[in-house]
Amino acid sequence: MKDICFILDENYKVGFLTCLYSLLKNNEGLRIHIVQIGDFSLAELKELKLEFNFEYYLYDSNKQYSFGKEKLHEHINNSCYHVLNLHEILSDLDEVVYMDCDTLVLGDISELLETDISNDFIAASYDIYPNGAVEKDLKRYGVKKENIFNTGVLKMNLKKIRETDINIFVENVNFNVSKNECGGDQYVLNAFFNKREQVKRFSCKFNFLTGYLYYNHVRKTMSAERGWGDDYATVFDNRKSGSIKIFHFITSDKPWKIDVNNTKFKNVYYQQWYKSNEELNTLINKR
Repeated sequence: MKDICFILDENYKVGFLTCLYSLLKNNEGLRIHIVQIGDFSLAELKELKLEFNFEYYLYDSNKQYSFGKEKLHEHINNSCYHVLNLHEILSDLDEVVYMDCDTLVLGDISELLETDISNDFIAASYDIYPNGAVEKDLKRYGVKKENIFNTGVLKMNLKKIRETDINIFVENVNFNVSKNECGGDQYVLNAFFNKREQVKRFSCKFNFLTGYLYYNHVRKTMSAERGWGDDYATVFDNRKSGSIKIFHFITSDKPWKIDVNNTKFKNVYYQQWYKSNEELNTLINKR
């Protein structure tokens, strides 16, 4: 069985359950590791267990993170930083695929699960729209724009990470950005791992970011980026044949929070999220 991890507080419960449903609908034989921040029910997992072949394990964590000048804001809160500590939380695992709760699985992700990272710390895909201030501040750590990866979907070599000084780095890192320019866990992971040059690159089809749909300048530049597997333009052009395996709803426009009548969110991926959420609720309520 392959191991996948989610981290959530109550604000992301609906997103997590919908993502998990979409994952289980398209993939079999998984072990799901859930880091739960706060006291709230996840009784729905028992219902999903009756429908799908998977195992799940719950972990509690109340660790608080504070990084210098940075303040937590709407969609980047304390829970996201627990990915920095997965090598300790999941102490019995050597490797794991981590997924944000604001993702939706659209197909078989076996290729991602089987990616060899024995010689790498992590595997990730390119971030098409890194925050300008964060991008500038990351230069202090020698990170170039073209090397910035998105942390919404990662494959992590936990065994290898345990051999580093990441805990000391996390305790001492200092963000030189404002509240609205927060880079979250992505800032820390890029600052730490990029300088070690042991980040494996995988295709954006396993972490296709919402930004590609809305930012025209991103569309123009991303097809020229190389070295990260399939480029965005190619994957998007082949979307009708199932090229996108995981869609990632970045920014604060989460499907469970937005106005569904807003025409901006009428695209097929938001509609697929609503469809998965409806199927999930039907499954849970029928029992």
